[in-house]
Parts: sequence; C-alpha cells; structure tokens
Amino acid sequence: MHYIQQIPLDSGYSATNNKVIMKNIGQEFLYEHPGVERVEFIYVDFNGVPRGKWASPKTLIKAFDGGLRMPLSSYALDIWGDNPEGTGLVMSGDADAICTPIASSLALTDWCDRKTAQCPVSMKDANGQAIFADPRHILQRVLDQF
Repeated sequence: MHYIQQIPLDSGYSATNNKVIMKNIGQEFLYEHPGVERVEFIYVDFNGVPRGKWASPKTLIKAFDGGLRMPLSSYALDIWGDNPEGTGLVMSGDADAICTPIASSLALTDWCDRKTAQCPVSMKDANGQAIFADPRHILQRVLDQF
C-alpha cells in the first residue's frame, strides 16, 4: 500500500537480517505523540460543510490500512441533514465509501481539552475510484487540466 513508509535502519527501530522495517503511518504518528485520546476524521461535503467523526486512536491505524469507511450519502446532505433525492449518492442501504487519510495534513490540535489529532480524509468507492462529489477530487480534476 502507498500508506506505508520505510523506516531507515538508523532510526532507532530494530531490524533483523538487515531488512527495512515497514510501519503504518498512523501507528508511527501515535508512537511520536503518546497520549492521543481521540482522532477527528474530517472531510468536506459537496456544499463546503466540514463533516466527519471522532474515533479512538487505534482507528487511525485502521484508516491508514484502508479500513475506515463513512456513508457515501453524507457528501450531499441538505441544511437539515437529510439526503435530497436526485444526487446519485442516496442508495438503498446507504453504501459506504473508503476513507483515504491525507497523511501530510495529519496533526495534533492545540485547542481541545483532550489530546486530539485531526486527520483529513478523501473518499473512494469500493473499486478505488474517486467519489465524484468529493471536493478534493473535483479540485484535482480542475488542476489536472493545466
């Protein structure tokens, strides 16, 4: 997976047979920031409203392994929090999208009472295709034109 980084042999991690140890970025973050009590997974919906959920620190490791999911329909909520018909995002059973952490934006907050990390995410479908309503993907398609 592209969410695994190589840890240099001189980084203080143990290695056997001169093999480079691979480590999950979420696990590495938690190692570097002990005592994190909560992680906020955040994405921006189609209307520019920040959404997401709070989770335990171990969920950060799960997210970098591709195991964090959120409802696909949450990209197109109206001002009352309902799913309007005709968006193409509301389906029977409310399918989940796979959350892809934005590793470069993973950070601690300094304004929360509890030690909290924020992890922005982008979403893809079960086939690994970008969700068409994800503002990050929309912006990338625009930038790709130049």
